[in-house]
Amino acid sequence: MTTVAASPAGVREPAVASATGWMDGARVVAMAAVVLIHVVAPVVSDGQGEDLTHPRWWLGNVLDSLARSAVPLFFMVSGALLLSPERTEGPGRFLRRRLPRIGVPLLFWSTFYLGFRVVARGHELGARDAAAALAGGVPYFHLWFLFALLGLYLTTPLLRVVIRQSSDRFVAWACAVLLLLGAVDQVLTSFLGAGSPNAVTWFLPHLGYYVAGHLLQRWALPARAVPVATGVFASATAVTAVGTWVLARESGWSPAAAYLYGYLSPTALAASVAAFVLLRALPGRLPLRAGRRWDVAAHRLSRLALGTYLVHPVLLWVYPSVGLVESYPSRAPALLVALVTQWLVVTVGSLALTWVALRVPLLRRVF
Repeated sequence: MTTVAASPAGVREPAVASATGWMDGARVVAMAAVVLIHVVAPVVSDGQGEDLTHPRWWLGNVLDSLARSAVPLFFMVSGALLLSPERTEGPGRFLRRRLPRIGVPLLFWSTFYLGFRVVARGHELGARDAAAALAGGVPYFHLWFLFALLGLYLTTPLLRVVIRQSSDRFVAWACAVLLLLGAVDQVLTSFLGAGSPNAVTWFLPHLGYYVAGHLLQRWALPARAVPVATGVFASATAVTAVGTWVLARESGWSPAAAYLYGYLSPTALAASVAAFVLLRALPGRLPLRAGRRWDVAAHRLSRLALGTYLVHPVLLWVYPSVGLVESYPSRAPALLVALVTQWLVVTVGSLALTWVALRVPLLRRVF
């Protein structure tokens, strides 16, 4: 939700000082970071044995570590917006408005990507395989996010009642417990293979982030919030990169090696909270004119964020056949150029496709 103000020229623009306008920018950053994760993933996961000492692998590892706050940012921004005490609509009205916004894209893109796997990727999927993929919440690797978001929407009316009737201290304790449970769940699945989420439960480990977004939006930022958050983000990113190298060196690439990449690892949690604080503080650090331009651009791009998230895997698959440069060269300097090029092409292409789709009545509801 963005507050608007009339400019001298009569153009309605988002106000720089709005309480929630910065969230558009957070969505844009999260969107770009998600694409980056998926662009660099092959560099990291293909590294085995002596390759883990190569600058090429370290480049992918550092970039991947930098982007690990992407999905938690989406959850926290949603919580900051939807759990606000100022929102007074009843459960029925909320669900009637919100569920179609996520349910229709979920149904469409689940069907699309199951077909994409068969037609384009050559996967053999029978009816039972398709049903299992849907039940697991992963008809394609990124669609688990829609299942998680649907679960969070369904719990929102209940969470609003609890938050409205509770003190901030109680909500903070509840948030800490939820984050702790999510973190423990990730340890059990990463190191012991103890179960896995499914279409119904994907949202549960991320409830803590959803509530944390509400709390972090309400609390006033202390004077030293920006330098402290900057230091936390940098430190958490460094520990993620070095820790991932240590874990991968012990056993090769595996769920255990990727533990710190998980969105509920201690380092990902610290980096995500720090990123949220930094993005919230950013508008107040910009000059008025620059801030207004950033606000307008972020608002426009944020409307394309969900569509970009949904469509970018198709462009990732297409890119090697039409890419301007080799996708994953062996030398680190060439790889950096290749990764940046691929990231730009896939991101801009996904934004453009979403922009066009939003202007087609039949496609608008699924983007």
